[in-house]
Amino acid sequence: MTKPAEVTSPERELAARVDALKKEVQVAMRDLNRARGALESMTRAGDFASDAAKVAEALRDLRRSSLEALGLEDERVALVGELDAHFEREKTRARMMLLGELDRALRADGGRLEHLGDQPLTLGVGPLTLTIDLLARRATLSYAREALAEVDADAQTILSALSEARAAIQDRALESEVFFEQLERAYRVQLAMMGLPDGERVDLVDLLVPLSLVDADLAARRKKGLDALTPWPRYLLAYQLQRLRRDGLLERQGRRLDLGTATGGSTKNKQDVLFVPGPGTDGQYYLSLRFQSVPGTPGS
Repeated sequence: MTKPAEVTSPERELAARVDALKKEVQVAMRDLNRARGALESMTRAGDFASDAAKVAEALRDLRRSSLEALGLEDERVALVGELDAHFEREKTRARMMLLGELDRALRADGGRLEHLGDQPLTLGVGPLTLTIDLLARRATLSYAREALAEVDADAQTILSALSEARAAIQDRALESEVFFEQLERAYRVQLAMMGLPDGERVDLVDLLVPLSLVDADLAARRKKGLDALTPWPRYLLAYQLQRLRRDGLLERQGRRLDLGTATGGSTKNKQDVLFVPGPGTDGQYYLSLRFQSVPGTPGS
């Protein structure tokens, strides 16, 4: 039996129209409130130069809003265009001044800047990488894709951070022969903790704690226990592995170090893998490590 068509009452039609208009007003109010908040934020900032990052964030909100409901949409579009042009000019000016100062200072010291990218502005300074947010006036210094410091983006502060980063690496770094031995000891500690036999793979990042353990002074360990341990940072492990490869010391005294490349899904979580720089701007993510005896050597 065919079900009769439902008759829509005048009251229901009116209720539907009320609901539809309510939704339209809600959409319009969201746009108006977003635009109002953005304009108020810009007004509070006052001097665009001193708080450019805050103004730029407000501009993003103003750009995705609408003032059509107030008949001010043309004014909004025009203002967004003028602000965009202003910030582009400021970024260009700040970039030229900062890069000029950095380049002159580095060349005077025998170094140089290498341009690596623009979104964001990324520079190479020897093995270190400098990423600069020109609007926020902040710079991040990193090695092997690991952040070392975040500082104000002015030339003198950046140069000081570069000097401190180099010193921090050199102060902790070991000669390759010594590090090879330390790394194998840390590997054996990790095998023991996992109940694995020699030659099995362990995750590289799991060696950071054992490295801090074997690197600690014996007397200090006895006196202070765990308080004697100085954390072994990821960037330092990457640096030492890169140095081992550069020095041709992946094999020593009948033992060979084998690094396992991170592939596919294993690189999604960057905390589980380690980027080891190669020549120039090249490099590779690695997941695991193992030591093996070289066939034909005593004890193999």
